[in-house]
Amino acid sequence: MVTVIGCRNMWLLAQERVKGCIRELGGRLVGNIVLGDRASNLVGVATIAYWMLTGRKDRLLGVFPKPGVDAADIRGASRFGVILRKALQDDIRSLDQEVLNAVGAVRVEPAYIIFEKRIMKVFRIWARFIRQKGGPGAPARLRLLARLAHGHVDILGLVLGRDYDLGIALARLRVRQGVRRVDRLGDAVHRPEGDGKRQAAFLINSQ
Repeated sequence: MVTVIGCRNMWLLAQERVKGCIRELGGRLVGNIVLGDRASNLVGVATIAYWMLTGRKDRLLGVFPKPGVDAADIRGASRFGVILRKALQDDIRSLDQEVLNAVGAVRVEPAYIIFEKRIMKVFRIWARFIRQKGGPGAPARLRLLARLAHGHVDILGLVLGRDYDLGIALARLRVRQGVRRVDRLGDAVHRPEGDGKRQAAFLINSQ
């Protein structure tokens, strides 16, 4: 199997969990391809929130870049298709992550690994808060989401965006202070094979 991720920039821990699911189902992951939003952190907060809340993938206020993965990057992903087709035609065993990385499949920013572990705590708090209002479609849950979409998200997004920049800066400082540990984290993320649960636990519990 080859996984393809389209995201803003936070995908590392989720991918580790996907690895575990594939392994449990008897699959074998041979590669991962990541297409990310190239916008800066603060710009991405505004454009992704706009896209998520309106369903429109145009330029916010006619000034911001279009949200999500750039169309040129999507077109350029055909280079991975060439590699996959050749592997299927010749020898699938020749396909591995290094072959895909040679044409830009995955780029791991070590600072994101550290920061993503921290921000997961915030995501879990929001998730619990929303789930307490009921399941998908529950009136109380819909009212809460509507209130969030009615302007509070804009303020929260800007605040989190600034915190995000600060968090990344601090994480990069920690990277310089612990290069060997972060290199091990990066190696774990780059490996498509192996026990996804163990790798996820390693990523989450490493301090």
